[in-house]
Amino acid sequence: MAVLHVVCIDAARNLWHTIRLINGNWLPFGDVRDVVLRENPGSFNPAAFDEVDCAGVVNDLHVCLRSGSEVVHTIRRIKGSWFPFGDVLSAARAPRGVIFSVAATEVNGQLNLCAAIRTGSGELESTRHSLFLTIRASTGSWRQFEDLGGSFDDIACAEDGSQLHFCGITFDSKGVRQRALEHALRPSGGGPFTPFRDMRSVVLAENPGSFDPGSFDLVSCAGFAGELHACVISSGRLFHTVRRANGTWSPFDNVVDVVLEQNPGSPRPMPLEASVVTW
Repeated sequence: MAVLHVVCIDAARNLWHTIRLINGNWLPFGDVRDVVLRENPGSFNPAAFDEVDCAGVVNDLHVCLRSGSEVVHTIRRIKGSWFPFGDVLSAARAPRGVIFSVAATEVNGQLNLCAAIRTGSGELESTRHSLFLTIRASTGSWRQFEDLGGSFDDIACAEDGSQLHFCGITFDSKGVRQRALEHALRPSGGGPFTPFRDMRSVVLAENPGSFDPGSFDLVSCAGFAGELHACVISSGRLFHTVRRANGTWSPFDNVVDVVLEQNPGSPRPMPLEASVVTW
């Protein structure tokens, strides 16, 4: 896409969309629910929105949403019209459970959608927020959700070099692996994911003496020029690290400190509660 799409959720849990044009001008905000329902009478109508992620696939914008116990999908076509809201859980034959986070990216011309789902019922197990993956084909059909294991409260995914990268903040009710940052990837050409790795341990081992953020709250990531960039929130602070093309990691940088050092007089945003990295 040659323009920047911004999609956000307000305090009333409404969904908004705007575009930054190539010349730097911005288009007015549009209420996505109103537009989708107006253009597609009888479309499924989500009650409210809790989390959003989006991805450009070919020339269209795919918007994936967590809405209560639903995972919802719509598309803004390059000409500006919108698809009806779709129920991803039914289309991709998801297991019964509670949705905790969703993330989306494009890989090889297809939409890859990740979801953290607590499956099962009864007594809460220590780790039970499994990572599931589905892929939407260019025909519009959804592959059945694949259980990749793990246990996560917040997830992010990104494509780089036809590889699907996953980053997640762990969930563990007993605190053994609580709020750790993990990474896995599916190599280009498909095949199985690599095992989950503790990113903090890897970064600190590869960069002795570098800063240790401790535990983590939120994560976002994006692929750029052969590298994976991850931004994480830890106790209201924003950190950044890079997985280089050779598989090694850069140290964690405190983004606010670096920005202020390079731009004296810049405002200091803190504490931080969300991060988004995209291009």
